[in-house]
Amino acid sequence: MTESQLAPPEGFTQLPLGLGFNDALAPVYIKVDDKGWTCGFHVAEHHLNPAGICHGGVLMTLVDLTMAGMIGHHINQMLGVFTVNLNVDFLAPGRLGDWLEFHCHHLHTTKVLATVSGVLVGPAGIVARANGIFRLPKVEQAS
Repeated sequence: MTESQLAPPEGFTQLPLGLGFNDALAPVYIKVDDKGWTCGFHVAEHHLNPAGICHGGVLMTLVDLTMAGMIGHHINQMLGVFTVNLNVDFLAPGRLGDWLEFHCHHLHTTKVLATVSGVLVGPAGIVARANGIFRLPKVEQAS
């Protein structure tokens, strides 16, 4: 693949390295716009399972990262959003070189929790759908 084939779509910028386990996906790209927070990546060799398709754990990591980022963007606090539950339905394979990106379709927050749902999309359509519940950062109480 050439460098231009691996370039992300317009509007995406590379997520910086040094974010712990998220670096295992690198390079990951983000786009923040009026629709919220979207993450995507090209499926590379290190993302493949023994069957030669993108490993489900890689897909779940991208979903988790995107959902937490979407919530953080929504509440204007990027740290302290923790996954309580994450359900992912794998519908189609991600193949070597595919650009995959996760789109959140639903976000609801209370004082304590956020629920999010969305779809992971590839060149041939939906690869996975997901629902998550996240714990919001604790609000400091005045003493």
